[in-house]
Amino acid sequence: MGSSSSSGALHDMFQQYAQKLEEMVSKFSLRGDCNGAAFAIAGKIVGADLFDKPATLRKLWSKLVKSYAADALEDPEQKSQPVEPVGVSEWLKSATSAQQHWFDSPGMGKDVRIEGTKSSVSLTWLALP
Repeated sequence: MGSSSSSGALHDMFQQYAQKLEEMVSKFSLRGDCNGAAFAIAGKIVGADLFDKPATLRKLWSKLVKSYAADALEDPEQKSQPVEPVGVSEWLKSATSAQQHWFDSPGMGKDVRIEGTKSSVSLTWLALP
């Protein structure tokens, strides 16, 4: 990306590309009833984020889009390609046959690593009373 930082800090990259990332956030809209989103770069699904309720997704939307947009900026020569909803469904369904590995989290909850043929996911599971 050409970002320079004496420590290589991700924070510095976000500061240097703040305007570009904000422009990218403005190009994506969020339906009010969604509690998750899948993200693709150059026609390949690179992640999905699911939350307990739509309000949580709305709160984190800008940060999520910026995070995935930063990944997309690593190779600006990539061509934008759409991903059909059926492709997202297949990608998500592939997680049902994936292997799960559970670990104690350094903080609260459990860390889970899910590895499948089409996807690899890391998450923290936290059950609140």
